Amino acid sequence: MAGICRHGDDVTSDLESVRRLLDECSRDRARLEAFLRVSRLMNAEVDRARLIEKINEEVRDYLAADRFTVFFHDTDTDELYSFIATGVHRGEISIPSDQGVAGHVYQSGETMCVADAYEDPRFNPDVDKRTGYRTRSLLSMPIVNRRGMKIGVVQALNKKTGDGAFTPDDVEFLTQLVEQVSDLLDLLLRKEELARKNAAIQEAMSRLAVYDYLIGEKTVTKVAVRWSRKVHIWASIVGAIFLLVMAVSGIAVEHIHAPIENALWYNIHTGAIALGLKNWVYSDTVGLVLAAATVTGVVLWLYPIVTKWARARIKRKAR
Repeated sequence: MAGICRHGDDVTSDLESVRRLLDECSRDRARLEAFLRVSRLMNAEVDRARLIEKINEEVRDYLAADRFTVFFHDTDTDELYSFIATGVHRGEISIPSDQGVAGHVYQSGETMCVADAYEDPRFNPDVDKRTGYRTRSLLSMPIVNRRGMKIGVVQALNKKTGDGAFTPDDVEFLTQLVEQVSDLLDLLLRKEELARKNAAIQEAMSRLAVYDYLIGEKTVTKVAVRWSRKVHIWASIVGAIFLLVMAVSGIAVEHIHAPIENALWYNIHTGAIALGLKNWVYSDTVGLVLAAATVTGVVLWLYPIVTKWARARIKRKAR
């Protein structure tokens, strides 16, 4: 009887071993199928946003996570930003690269598996407050390219099965997946950076076009300056003649006391001798001519200074 009992125990143990082996085979099969689907996506999908979104969906489904996010590191702002956050409204989530769990993972290069995010002092709840989401468990690890450079972080949130915590199998799966897609993500990041730089260049070119319109060789400004130079020259000549006539006639009026001659010089001085102009018309005309000469002179004086400043600004923007 004891032998029979021992035999029954052996059978039960063998069945448990077979069951565990089947479970492992099932997990391995599911993992390989997930890797295969991701590989197909990498070869078939050309749209960057759609590709990352589909990879997010595959990883989220395998991990039974509520959300999965790929964070890229922006070297210009030193921030981690999400290209697409599955389950979040479209739009980037940006966080400093040294804050929160994602920031700690990026800085340290460590993988973090946290069962209760709010119990971990490194967790930053600001993103939850902004999105209205409640993070419970999380799994986060760095993305490292083949050159050994950290380019971002992947992060899964809120395990939906078991006790709600991510498992060692989840960590192993995500590690292998990140190794598989790190070069692709690195390429996408380079393309994103190139697109941002191209956008910045286009914006700078637009600003340069405005400057070129202002200081170029064939622009409205050039034409205006050329006419200002002509107006300035002629207004200065005419104004100088008027002033000379007014000055000489004024001296004569002051020093000649003969009534007839004095009246002649007075008419010359006031403009009454020319077509019977009234005193204020003559003086106002002289004033306008001199004002035109002064304004155009200021424009001609300022234009080289403004042009030099604008060209220097263009050179600084081009660097």
